[in-house]
Amino acid sequence: MVILISAVVIVLIMLAAVMGLFQLSLGDYTDREDWDEVIFYALLAVVALIILSFVNLGIPGGSIAISLNFTGVIVPAGIVIFLLATRRLKVHRALVSMGIVALVAYPLTQVNDGGAFIQFPFWLIPAGVAAACGLLFTKNMDGERAMIRGGAIAYAAGCLGMLMGGDLLHLPELLNAGGSSLVLGARGILDFVFLTGVVAIFIVWTVQAGKPLIRRYLFAREKSDTTS
Repeated sequence: MVILISAVVIVLIMLAAVMGLFQLSLGDYTDREDWDEVIFYALLAVVALIILSFVNLGIPGGSIAISLNFTGVIVPAGIVIFLLATRRLKVHRALVSMGIVALVAYPLTQVNDGGAFIQFPFWLIPAGVAAACGLLFTKNMDGERAMIRGGAIAYAAGCLGMLMGGDLLHLPELLNAGGSSLVLGARGILDFVFLTGVVAIFIVWTVQAGKPLIRRYLFAREKSDTTS
């Protein structure tokens, strides 16, 4: 329970940090008057994810009972499908990014007692790679468009890339571990599939929101040097 509460607090701190950067750097965010609604729905989403983390969806058939955790697998996959359907995520960019993250995550993942895990701080590497993919594919974009597209790529690559490299590619090992059941994404909001996507999108949004601040600082410094 302590770990769960800590994870929620960390997610909320990351959300608050990104919102603060939005307010400081982007003009179209500075004038928004619906931040109370944004915060409310963000908190509601976190609560919903915690509740759904206790729910698993079983896959019929097979000698070993395989289930998918809602928060650990189904919700992230559903969000990626939504991003693809609304065309905020290009299919070829998403597939390339997922493949890169999967290749990075696979050798970092260990199978022990029927579960797959990556030791800290190595699980931050796939998140950083996913964020790098998001930034790379949106290097010619700026402002809100770069945040939406870059964040979408980073989230998709982080979640599904980790799912492929961390769980699915290790599935034969997991099935041969001797257990009678297997739950993918079993740790819910603490699962690496979920956390990788969240951390990746946080990195992208922080970098994108920080760009105007850096430009503003450099411009003010240049202007000060010219004046003096």
